[in-house]
Amino acid sequence: MKEKLLELICCPHCKSDFSVIVDKTADGEIRSGTLTCDSCGKIYKITDFIPRILDSHEDPAVSKTSENFGNQWTMFKEMYSFYKEEFLNWVYPLKEDDFKGKKVLDAGCGMARFLYYAAEFGAEEAVGVDISSSVDTAYRTVKNKPNAHVIQADLANLPFDREFDLFYSIGVLHHTTDPEGCFHSVCKALKPGGTAHAWVYGYENNEWIVNWVNPLRKNFTSKLPTGILSAISFAITLFLQPILKIFYYPTGVKNIAFLKKRLPYFPYMYWLSRRNFAHTHVVVHDHLTAPVAFYIKKEDFRSWFDKEKMEDLELVHRNKNSWTGVARSNPYGSPVSGRDDT
Repeated sequence: MKEKLLELICCPHCKSDFSVIVDKTADGEIRSGTLTCDSCGKIYKITDFIPRILDSHEDPAVSKTSENFGNQWTMFKEMYSFYKEEFLNWVYPLKEDDFKGKKVLDAGCGMARFLYYAAEFGAEEAVGVDISSSVDTAYRTVKNKPNAHVIQADLANLPFDREFDLFYSIGVLHHTTDPEGCFHSVCKALKPGGTAHAWVYGYENNEWIVNWVNPLRKNFTSKLPTGILSAISFAITLFLQPILKIFYYPTGVKNIAFLKKRLPYFPYMYWLSRRNFAHTHVVVHDHLTAPVAFYIKKEDFRSWFDKEKMEDLELVHRNKNSWTGVARSNPYGSPVSGRDDT
């Protein structure tokens, strides 16, 4: 843990500052130690360079989700060169310049494949938070970035108080037991006028997943040991990848209109077809590992931003099967304005 992180974090319960006791240092960072709240006395450990500002969970769904994604990002930890392009695709309509000089929060950082680029794009400080053990892989991914930090914490109970100019949450909120509640929690980390970016599974065009894949994942695949689920995901990818490369990729590249209309799930499958086998394997595994997944309707997703009284809302129907929302926090309660890019 870099000492300058102390300027950003606070007790998640009372928002008071922490005092730190350092046990060991290495490479100019705190390797182990203790954080103690100056007001309420809550104590949290720093272990293996990571502050663990996390209370125990009684909810088995939260614990299982954390365990499964921790295992996933421990197994799939490679950084591919196309992740920069991928990150910019995910955070659209934000661009590289939107990160420069900003304090940025990655709400649900996984193995930090995107946090790496938030730091690289020139963020003043880029902080990744995740509830799972993936933070250990995340730390190794960004440890050489002087402006990058990793914290183990719960999105529903974050150790910040209006510190960030921008947050993004990509593919995480819909895997929590209360997606809207976690969104509002993360918004509390934003400065007045800060930018909120969230991407969630959409309900629209995903009814077949809701009706068929969801029950299978919830009742069967999410309960499998990681190695067995990885093997099943690998077998599915062996079947899927040739279809993507033979049909979807050339159709998209050559813009063959009549095939685009006939190939099912085209926008999403074409996006997937542009990546390699290993990436498709990760995506398939990701769809099958979580015991909890919500598919959010457009009007419900919009209401999250409305309740925060955010301004300049942009809604993007990404790949026609998910929703991206980007807006600016507004402390004065003005009506929401914006557009839909659907």
